[in-house]
Amino acid sequence: MERHQQNAMAVARFLEKHPKVAWVSYLSLPSHAYHETAKILLRGFGSTLAFGVQGGRGVDVIKALKLHSAVPNAGSVHSLVSAT
Repeated sequence: MERHQQNAMAVARFLEKHPKVAWVSYLSLPSHAYHETAKILLRGFGSTLAFGVQGGRGVDVIKALKLHSAVPNAGSVHSLVSAT
């Protein structure tokens, strides 16, 4: 789990700096509104993160992916992507 969290943090930091990303939501990021509370209440931050694409083009991003499934499957060990 520790490695999952390290990887999620690396992805979150990358996305936070990307010019085509509108926002990133990951508890481990100091910029997250509940970061300080999560540090107190949780033993880790998990590996689930969310982000928005500038211009609302998330579906285009999903269609361009080659390594991820676009099928939601909560509780799975797979990397998944979905658009809302």
